[in-house]
Amino acid sequence: MTSLPRLALVGSGSMGANHARVIAESDAAELALIVDVDLERARPLAERYGCHYAGDLSAASPCDAAVLATPTRLHAAQALDLLSLGLPLLVEKPVAPEPADTRAVVEESARRSLPLMCGFVERFNPAVTTAAAMLEGPPVHLLGVRHSPPTTQSTLSVVGDLLIHEIDLALRYWRGLGVDHVAAAVSQAGTDVAQVSDCSLSFRGGGIATLSASRTSQRKLRTQHIATGEALYEVDLLRQDLTVYRHRAH
Repeated sequence: MTSLPRLALVGSGSMGANHARVIAESDAAELALIVDVDLERARPLAERYGCHYAGDLSAASPCDAAVLATPTRLHAAQALDLLSLGLPLLVEKPVAPEPADTRAVVEESARRSLPLMCGFVERFNPAVTTAAAMLEGPPVHLLGVRHSPPTTQSTLSVVGDLLIHEIDLALRYWRGLGVDHVAAAVSQAGTDVAQVSDCSLSFRGGGIATLSASRTSQRKLRTQHIATGEALYEVDLLRQDLTVYRHRAH
């Protein structure tokens, strides 16, 4: 009988707790270890799911792969350390705050021939995968809205926190077509980091994506309107619901 891959989870905060639950509930992997410098935070999570815990990344060495869910400012250095242990790696988005650091992580994974993934969970939303499969060609227009109520926990810009998902999905809907032009605006809304950002992407060969992200909303919104020459696809990512409209003149 083949044993399950043993995963190390690095980070036991709110996102780490989500990963711990998903791994523990999976039939395809085993949560073997939780790593966090704060052992008092890691201990109850490890006890809940019946795994080991440690305060140093080197403890992950015997595992088969790792999930990195620590604060973004720590990602680059910790990702490089985990890759040096020979571990395939899933990093919560964004991979790193700076493009140069992100490239360094990607290049190191390629140099070591180790799989590297980023936590773009919306790629696997059933409404998204269905809409993408139904598209006859590149969209004419995408309107994406990703708004959330205010939070005091995040120290990450709304661009790297929320807007990054909409940009990723837009690139997937346009299936590799290059971007001609980017226009963006951000607002800190009285805080130290950007809380509101709107972005417009124009793609080669035509098509525009208008994307909006906010952490100042009074309710959570995750919607997309994808317009093609033949149909309008209305995607509700929270309800995982897809409605298709096709106009037929009498």
